[in-house]
Amino acid sequence: MVETTNVTLALSLTTALLGTLGFSLAFKDYIASLIAGFVFRRVKHIKEGTRIKILISPVIKGDIVNIGWLRTTLEEVGDGEKLSNIKTGRILKIPNFMLFNNPVVIY
Repeated sequence: MVETTNVTLALSLTTALLGTLGFSLAFKDYIASLIAGFVFRRVKHIKEGTRIKILISPVIKGDIVNIGWLRTTLEEVGDGEKLSNIKTGRILKIPNFMLFNNPVVIY
C-alpha cells in the first residue's frame, strides 16, 4: 500500500513538472511581452508618437502608433539618407519583448 502511494505521488509530481515545463516553454514569449508592456507603460520612455529604430537585422524604424500589453504598433518610416522621413505606409506589429531585448534608438 505504501509503495503504491509513493509511486502514485512520484508519477503525479513528474506529470505536474512536465506540464509546467511545457506551459512555460509554450507561453514564454507571451509572458515576456506582457512584462515588457507593463514596464513600457510604467517607465514611459517609449510612448505613442515617438520615433524609434530597433537595431536588429533588418533595421526597423517607425513611429509608435499604439503600445499594447503584448505588442507595439509602428508606422514604418524609410531608413537611409534618401528615405529618412518618408512613411512607407506599412503597419508593423512588434512583440514587446523584441523592444525590451534589443537595442532601441529613440528619436
